[in-house]
Order: sequence, then structure tokens, then C-alpha cells
Amino acid sequence: MPGKLVGISGPVKGQTFALGEESVSFGRDLGNTINIKDSSLSRYHCKLSFSDGAFVLEDLKSHNGTVVNEGRITAPVKLKTRDRIYIGRSAFVFLMEGDEEPVGLPDPIWTPVADADPEDSQTTRLALTEAIYPQPADSVQPIGRATGQQTQYYRLARDLDALLRVSTAISTIRDREALYTRVLELIFEVTQAEHGVILLYDDFGQDLRVSYKLDRGEDTASEIRISGTLTRQVINERVAILSSNLPADPRFSDSKSLLGTSIRSVICVPIVVFDRLLGLVYIDTNRVESLFTESDLKLVTAIVNQVALAVDNIGYYERLQDENRRLTEQLSRKNSLVGSSADLKKILELIRRVANKDSTVLITGESGTGKELIARAIHQSSPRCDEAFIPINCAAIPENLLETELFGHEKGAFTGAVSQKKGKLEVADNGSVFLDEIGELPPQLQAKLLRVLQEREFQRLGGNKTIKINVRIIAATNRDLEKAIAQGGFREDLFYRLNVVTIKAPPLRDRRDDILPLAEHFLTLYTREMAKKIRGFTEDAKSALLNYGWPGNVRELQNAIEHAAVLGESEWVTATDLPERLSGGIASKVAGDGYHETIRELKRRVILSAISEAGGNLSETARSLKLNPTYLSRLIKVLDIQLPSKSKTKQS
Repeated sequence: MPGKLVGISGPVKGQTFALGEESVSFGRDLGNTINIKDSSLSRYHCKLSFSDGAFVLEDLKSHNGTVVNEGRITAPVKLKTRDRIYIGRSAFVFLMEGDEEPVGLPDPIWTPVADADPEDSQTTRLALTEAIYPQPADSVQPIGRATGQQTQYYRLARDLDALLRVSTAISTIRDREALYTRVLELIFEVTQAEHGVILLYDDFGQDLRVSYKLDRGEDTASEIRISGTLTRQVINERVAILSSNLPADPRFSDSKSLLGTSIRSVICVPIVVFDRLLGLVYIDTNRVESLFTESDLKLVTAIVNQVALAVDNIGYYERLQDENRRLTEQLSRKNSLVGSSADLKKILELIRRVANKDSTVLITGESGTGKELIARAIHQSSPRCDEAFIPINCAAIPENLLETELFGHEKGAFTGAVSQKKGKLEVADNGSVFLDEIGELPPQLQAKLLRVLQEREFQRLGGNKTIKINVRIIAATNRDLEKAIAQGGFREDLFYRLNVVTIKAPPLRDRRDDILPLAEHFLTLYTREMAKKIRGFTEDAKSALLNYGWPGNVRELQNAIEHAAVLGESEWVTATDLPERLSGGIASKVAGDGYHETIRELKRRVILSAISEAGGNLSETARSLKLNPTYLSRLIKVLDIQLPSKSKTKQS
């Protein structure tokens, strides 16, 4: 051991540092061989080298200087045994090999310079891109047998472990509050922070508020004092800032929020994602022996940089969840079976009984009765509800394309087949397939579908590989399949495979109790989509809906309500807002020479009767008819209704 340094004063008092032939650096940055938490030291203060059998001390252009014995050095100096070295508040005695440690040395005579220049003061600014993720080559400089080596490696391991745990948190935590709480806990583990807060902007980016906080003590409800001066600098400059010794830092001498407090050191780091400032991480300590260093600043900044993107991703994740929930609810509303008629209750009971089985279901009924909705309800109520539901309209796809649509094809199976394609049956594996208009399936595909139902397997077009699938088949038709069998248009064996359970969808004219609930349901859907304020139906509109025959069933009703929502100009749907064919239900009850004149006369009678009952008050008339006053005035002009003179003055 060529030599050693013995600490006799300041933060190093009582410590001994063994010196070998490797260079040793001193400073407050963690990258130094001997790291000293002292704000009066420069980040890299001085260096001690061994050359030609002697130790040479060199000042690294520090602000407060390096002193040997009683003079500040300006050039490299060869040390002699028992020389005293002063850097900042620390004092050492240099001893050559074999010398005994001094006893009863006088107090150090050197007083370090108290002020600091802007580049090396108690305040340190750090651009977010300069945060250092600890690496062995950067954080530890080998010093042979030096006593501080184990400490350096310990710090490195601690910092790497902290960053690893942040990465783990990012990949496993999907809750914003849990992530922020974990971040503060990790920062407390790797620094001596006593208080920590995360300040976040509101949804409008206006107000910065304390959203999460952590206190090392037991009193977690205590108020945390935050420097407005410091946070404003961080926000304006978008840099991380460290004040390593707040009471001695002139930049915060006028900070009213910190006056009278015992806070000694502060770190504030912005949370920035793609140039968007989300908030700040703010930690402090009031213990002199635990002042934050530039290494703490870099580590905390590195942690926050990792977390920032995770926070943004959580925001996207939450928005996607909300959107998925909204779309699912919207899809559920659109695809729900609405009504309370006896026929619908029977259908719902059948759905409940067959849903948990894998048996094939055949749904029959007229066009527009909601056969696909019944099929979806079976799928959603079954154990396959989390898998795919794929509808295929056998009548809407050209015959030459239907086979590849159902079963897929191999590359080169036909001209234009440039790649392999999976069919809908294969894509729906473990889910459900709805074959609408099954009666239109061509004979050659009926045989192939029969094999799927019997063996749960098929081959792609142009291939010879047998593909096993696990799908539930739900079919629907508006044709009489038994009649089609008799005419040779449909395979009898396929019919029996499909017709394990039959559900008949009744026409809308046979379930009139469901007409108005369905109309209200569709009106709610379309007013939301169109962002219109429509409150409901007038009595004449309800009569028109109930008296119509609905040859197109529920699909026709849905189209009629969409027509009314698009063309309606008031907050109530009237009979005139509905398609003209529906008004015949009312017109047939009123004598008249012609259809349009009958409707016109009916409107006149209704309005005049309402005006009379309202005593001539048009505002009250509009309320009783559930019409917008402006629309009522327009109707009065169009229908050429002559008002009593007193009515014209009662519109308030």
C-alpha cells in the first residue's frame, strides 16, 4: 500500500482511504472515486495520481479550490507525508506507506469559500435527455484496494435495481394511482427524501394539483410545503432542478412558501411526454446529513423519464377501455331483443335453455323479424361469448365466391388465388357462425357443410389438409325448407342436422305490444347518434305506428324511426315525420275525399281543438300537443288556420 488519506474534519472525518497506483478523483458527483456529499465541492473537484513513486494532487478547475497545507494550489503538487489537504468542508492528512496516523492534529486552518458561481452552485439544472442510467463503466472507477470501492458498487447495484423495478412496474401496473404510488415508494428507497408529491395538471391542462404524496414519517396527513419559485422554473424551462442546500441557495431566498421551514434540499423533475407537460415529481429533505446530490437528481430523473411514457400509455389504455365499453354498450343496445310480449318471452326462455348447449339451432321467420338478433343473443348467453360471432349471408355472396368465403382456399387454387386464405368457419374456431338465408346455399356446398356438422372438419378449396374446428352453427331462413326438400332444392339430411332446435321469430304484427317499446328504443339510438334532442312520440304518431301492418317487420320499423329522427324538426315525433305509408292508419279513420286532404284536415282539427282547450294561448297549445312553438306557428300558417283575435296575443 503506497499511501493513504485520513479524514480529520468534515463529512470524511474518521474515514481512511487506501491509495494504490490508480488515480483517485474527489467531488460530489457519484462518478468520482471518493464521492463526498458537500455542496461546496465541485462535481469533479480534484484528482490524486501516482507517478514515479510519488503522489501528485491536481485541482480540476474547481470553484472553491483545493488547498495543501496553507496555500491554494494552482498547478499539480507532489505530496509529502503528513501534508494536509482541504477540499470544501473536508480535511485529510496524507501519509506514505509505513507512517503512523497522526494524533492530536490541530483543527483545520482553511475555511472554504462560501459563495458559488452559476455553473457550480447549490442549484443544478438537468435536461431530461441528460439523465444518466447507471452503467458499470460510468459509475465505478476501479481504485484497487480503496475503502470506498464497495460503497460505489453498492450504489450502482441499488440504482440498477431501482430502474429494473420501475420497468417491472411499467409492464405490470395498469392503474394510474397504483403506478404513481409505486414510483414515490421507489424514489424513497433510493434517496433520503422525507416528503414526496406528484403534481398533475387537470384534464384541461390548466390547474396543477397535488395528486399523490408520500411521507417517510408517520404523519402522512401533514401539509407538504412546495416552492412555487422552483416549480415555476421547472415548468418554464422543462428541466429537472436540484437545490442541494436550500438555505444557502440565493436563488430561493425570497421563496415565501419555504420561509420558516427546515427544508434543506429539494429535487423537482417534470413529467414530460412528447413535449406535453403532464405534471411534476417533487421531493425534499430537512436533514443536513442527507442532502441530495447530483447523482440523486440524475437517478430520479431517469426514473421519471421511464414512468412518463407509462403514464401516457395508461391514459391511452383507459381511453381505449372507455371507448370499448361505450361501443360494447352501443352494440348491445343495437343488438338487444326489446319488448315484453308473450311471444318474445317464449323466445327468451328458449334462448336461455339452448345457450349452454352446442346443439345447432335453426331460426325461422319472415324477413326483418330479428333472426340475427336471436342468434347473437344465443351466442352472448353461451360459454363461447368471449369468442368470435361471425354472420354470413348465404344469399348476399355470389355462388362462385361463397365456397372460399366459408371454407377458405390454398394458394394457387384458382386464378387470382395469390396467397392462402382462411375461411369464416376457420376464423370462428371456438366461437359461433350464423348462416343467414341457409335455404339459398348451393347444393354442392350443402354437402360440404353437412360434413362440417357431422365431423367438425373440412378442407380448404384446392387443398388436401383436413382442418379440425370447434364452432357452433346457428342457421336462419325465411323459406319453407320442407317444401324446398320436396322440390329437390335442399338436402333432407342437412335439414335434420340443422333442425336440432327450432326457434320461430314471430312477425311484428303478431306482437303489437312490442311496437311502441321498439320504437322508443330505436328513437333513443338515433337521437344519440345524431345528437338531436327528441323527447318521444305524439299521440298521432303512436296511433300511426300501432295501426300500421308492418309487412317489413322490425327492420321496417327501425327504418321508419330513423326516417323520423332525420326529418323531424321538433322535440316530439309527429305522424307527419313518419314515412307517408304509415299515416294511412289514421287517415282511414277520418272521412275525406283524398288521402292528403284527409291528413291536412286532421291536422287542422287537432290544432284547433287544442287551441280551444288552451283558451287561445298558443304556448299552452304547443305544450299540450308536445310541439315546438316555432313548429306550431309554421303549421298554423301552412294549414291556413284562422286564429281568434285573442289567440294572437296569448303567446307568452
